[in-house]
Amino acid sequence: MADRIGSQLGNYRLLRLIGQGGFAEVYLGEHIYLDTLAAIKVMHTQLSDEEREKFRIEARTVARLAHPHIIRVLEFGIEGATPFLVIDYAPSGTLRKRHPKGSVLPPDTVASYVRQVAEALQHAHERNIIHRDVKPENMLIGRNNEILLSDFGIALVSQGTRYMSTEGFQDLAGTIAYMAPEQMQSRAIPASDQYALAVVAYEWLGGARPFEGTFTEVAVKHTLTPPPSLREKVHAIPEVVEAVIMKALAKDPHQRYPSVLAFAEALEQASCDAVPGYLSLGGHKARPYLRGKRGLGDVHVLAPSLEAASHFPRVLPETTPDETVPLPDELMTVQGESSKRITRRAALAGVGTLGLVVLGGAGLFTLYARNRSAVPPSSPTMNVRSTTVLTFAQHTDRLWTVDCSPDGQYCASGGADALVRVWQTRDGAPLIAYDGHSDSVYAVSWSPDGKRIASCGYDGTVQVWDALTGYYPLHYHGHQGFVWSLAWSPDGQYIASGGADTTVQIWDTKTREVRTHFKRHTGLIFHLRWSPDGKRIASVSADGTVQIWNPLTGALLSTFRPFNTLGRSLSWSPDGERLAVACDNKTVWIFDASNGDHPYTYYGHSDFVYTVAWSPDGRLLASAGDDRTIQVWSAQPGSDTLTLEGHRDAVRSVAWLPDSSRVISASWDKTVRIWRVR
Repeated sequence: MADRIGSQLGNYRLLRLIGQGGFAEVYLGEHIYLDTLAAIKVMHTQLSDEEREKFRIEARTVARLAHPHIIRVLEFGIEGATPFLVIDYAPSGTLRKRHPKGSVLPPDTVASYVRQVAEALQHAHERNIIHRDVKPENMLIGRNNEILLSDFGIALVSQGTRYMSTEGFQDLAGTIAYMAPEQMQSRAIPASDQYALAVVAYEWLGGARPFEGTFTEVAVKHTLTPPPSLREKVHAIPEVVEAVIMKALAKDPHQRYPSVLAFAEALEQASCDAVPGYLSLGGHKARPYLRGKRGLGDVHVLAPSLEAASHFPRVLPETTPDETVPLPDELMTVQGESSKRITRRAALAGVGTLGLVVLGGAGLFTLYARNRSAVPPSSPTMNVRSTTVLTFAQHTDRLWTVDCSPDGQYCASGGADALVRVWQTRDGAPLIAYDGHSDSVYAVSWSPDGKRIASCGYDGTVQVWDALTGYYPLHYHGHQGFVWSLAWSPDGQYIASGGADTTVQIWDTKTREVRTHFKRHTGLIFHLRWSPDGKRIASVSADGTVQIWNPLTGALLSTFRPFNTLGRSLSWSPDGERLAVACDNKTVWIFDASNGDHPYTYYGHSDFVYTVAWSPDGRLLASAGDDRTIQVWSAQPGSDTLTLEGHRDAVRSVAWLPDSSRVISASWDKTVRIWRVR
């Protein structure tokens, strides 16, 4: 294997090796003119003149696959006799990295993944292209958390060359676990991809692939042996879900589903039908709902179980559907330039998405933690109330970030529309829309004095500008790749920023002079925060670590590692003694910031947790993620949880107003919501 780091292929300079296998090496490359990043896949083969033309034909075919769930091929070429492809860079890695071997996923999560991959495969099959190598390692995670299928045509191109070396055979042995019987006989058809995807789904549901062993043993089992029962591995798997998987794993391809998309739809339906009361939410993954009784109309109460639902009182008398009722002036949705009073029907629909209205000011309250081991059933109820104060809906694409001004009067929100919008928390009135970025905005942060806003994003810049006018922006270009997170120092003199280049850089907000360059992480920087006293910085990375270090010297002070998961964001307690870390495995971990002790784990979420924020008074935390809820809780065993519902897609960012009475949330459903919790 040649060391190509620092060399140039086409218009790209190879920066570092990011993956390798029997067929190819993958490098992170930078365009020598545009400074953009891409993944460069360099094949382990030398082409003859005849094979060059075949490679060009196959590469052109793959490059024409344009689909939201297929990784884009940007360029292809041959350097000497070595072929290479240039594809979009997906810095979040693969589904194999997100869910390591042995992971067991719930059926609705599996159905969501399978649906996205199946749509990509169906698009290819309709164009007479068979993937031939469907496996979690070839399922990348896009920058909007979508699944992108990669390596279309790579196996076909490799098999069409003289590349059947010992190394290639070993790679084939490594992926034989996903190979359909007919494909092992060199008769791959579209149904072969369906079989491979069913093996992947089987592995996610049961924690192990159906067949293990040597190359020969696995090949024989795929050909002759029925797959072991999934329900024997995980008893909770519904029979209808197992039946769908087994049909797609039929030895005879004619006994499988008529198409890979039909398989995905059957699995999606089985996941919905598995639990009474499941509803399909217009393209979103299915969620368990219990329909309310008399007087609730179209209100749906989200509950973890029938037993938990017994805690909910019955409310809301019957009314005429369109009867207009008075609502508080602050309960409004801001769309465009207007705010509208809503009808009783709209009010009921809004209440339904939130969960449960309790008369007499008892609030909207869902006790998710009731039946969890971390929160005993006898634990006291938190003395808090919840209602949606305002929904801000002026963004036109997914939102990544939100922050509140130090005085609580204004919000700044940003997302995939490349805008940062500044608006009033009191009524949602817009002030400015800052358009200095050329691509998605991943983070915004107010300066401690409330006069400036810093924003960063996919364009690789950090920009500092006047919070109320948008004028006089300062651009920082010190990072190589997109910038995912930033934070002001408590004195407002410095900004710490980090992202795809795995570094955290501290620089002066007036001169842009770099003060500290922290390089101890080996993966994407997901999030970073200064300690309240400004003497430490905590950063969490895709390398699986949380690191605390000295912002003056860059000296590493301590390293924490949440077990068997990745941290996504973090928050310091106001006294600087503890760190909360939101994690991929549906938990939030609390660490002692001085010695790394782990006194508490919160288990209330049912999917990835992307964001966590400590309330300014230190009493509560707010966390949110892929389960579309914001959960407000105390890091004390035996405390109940306030669950805020209403977003229709993943929640990526939460923040508190300074008085700790309201929580702000930004979601991929393109809205920001303000919730009253006290």
